[in-house]
Amino acid sequence: EFMNFIDNGVSHVDLGGVTSDNLTQYLDLYNYAISEAYYMDVNNDMQISAEEYKVYLRDEGLPEYLADGLVSARFDLDRNNSIDVFELTKFYADIDINTSGALEFNELMSYYKELAAAAPGGYNFGFSPDISNSYQLDNAYSEQLSFVSSWDTNYDQKIQASEYQEMLDYYGYENASSMASNARRRFDANRDGGIDVFEWMDAILSFDSNNNGYLDADEETNFYNSL
Repeated sequence: EFMNFIDNGVSHVDLGGVTSDNLTQYLDLYNYAISEAYYMDVNNDMQISAEEYKVYLRDEGLPEYLADGLVSARFDLDRNNSIDVFELTKFYADIDINTSGALEFNELMSYYKELAAAAPGGYNFGFSPDISNSYQLDNAYSEQLSFVSSWDTNYDQKIQASEYQEMLDYYGYENASSMASNARRRFDANRDGGIDVFEWMDAILSFDSNNNGYLDADEETNFYNSL
């Protein structure tokens, strides 16, 4: 009855009909949305603003433009510049492809991909998450998130050319300055001055010929030679 109330009584959210077949899914996603809102909602209004979401993204090492995507017209259905638990439930249901009531890794990547595409300062990821490439993307995401965290000295959740040059110098690469400039020019897809975890994933995956999410020795050589 409560989920039917949300579907029929919350005017700005249409879940597409709550039935006995999807009731458990929607309840699980609604409870997950509540837990997310409690975690991020600083001012206790049970909504997530862009600024509140940016705090979470900074803690996770993720680019802040995702927050602008979250409150875009695509997801902020009542246009109040924040996302409530009903809007979040609707969004989760849309990307819960296997209707499990939980977001698996490939669905989480789809969530970020949609946010990035909707954000004014975002971009459309080159990779397309699905169940068939979850292993590759999971490895690439973990690896590149760790890489950004290790070399992001100004804590803006992306690698500037100067930071990448510092890394290349540390490992003894010749022409580190030109390599770093080439990397920023080629991989900074949204032209915000740095390369974030998703842009690094796009870059690495284009050289990952065996689809394991890492650059093996030959793949790494090809990658650095390309710079």
